[in-house]
Amino acid sequence: MANEKYIAIDEKVCETATNFSRLFFHSFDAKRGALIQMFTLDNPTFVFNGLPYQGYDNIKQFLHDHPVTDHFINVLDGHQVDFDMGYTEPIHMVCNGRVRSGKCIKPFTSTFLLIKEDGLHRAKAVQMRYLY
Repeated sequence: MANEKYIAIDEKVCETATNFSRLFFHSFDAKRGALIQMFTLDNPTFVFNGLPYQGYDNIKQFLHDHPVTDHFINVLDGHQVDFDMGYTEPIHMVCNGRVRSGKCIKPFTSTFLLIKEDGLHRAKAVQMRYLY
């Protein structure tokens, strides 16, 4: 593959990751009800601080119960997954930053597997950890 093609793919992936992360964390902080729509309907997984939440309904309940937050992203990286996973246009995305919950501010890290579903990238798997 020509170098220009790799550059074009990388630019598209980075743009998708940037847009997804902005919307995801804005929704996580301000519009939790809308956040669940950013997950795929095909049995998504959300792991928070090591605790897994499998399936749309369990993730929705976690989001409802989670305290109010304010995330700030310091680092964002996204890469196309270039082997066949059985999903359309998969992207591996990593976000790191800090999160405020009440009076407490902590660093956090998160990893996403995004897949294209109905023309939009959605989260198939998300791992998020608040560091202590």
